[in-house]
Amino acid sequence: MSRDWRSTFSDLKDLESQDSFDLVFDSMLPQIAPPYLGLPGLSFSTNKTPSNIPLGVQFISRKYREDILLDVGYDLEQFFPKILPVFPN
Repeated sequence: MSRDWRSTFSDLKDLESQDSFDLVFDSMLPQIAPPYLGLPGLSFSTNKTPSNIPLGVQFISRKYREDILLDVGYDLEQFFPKILPVFPN
């Protein structure tokens, strides 16, 4: 199931029912699985929505190849404007 920032979960969706919990958990697997597999990752913010929600991309590399991710991160920093921290409302 493909999702984007316009179809985010309601607050505390995972507490509504077991099915809701499973849905939220399954949607987070791309972020949860790589560390358990020992794969290095790099998250990079590229922009913010009009509602101040950060947008970005996550890169994953092979084991012991953090150097590739650092090179990617450096190159992206040169291309994208600086984004200030997002503070919750």
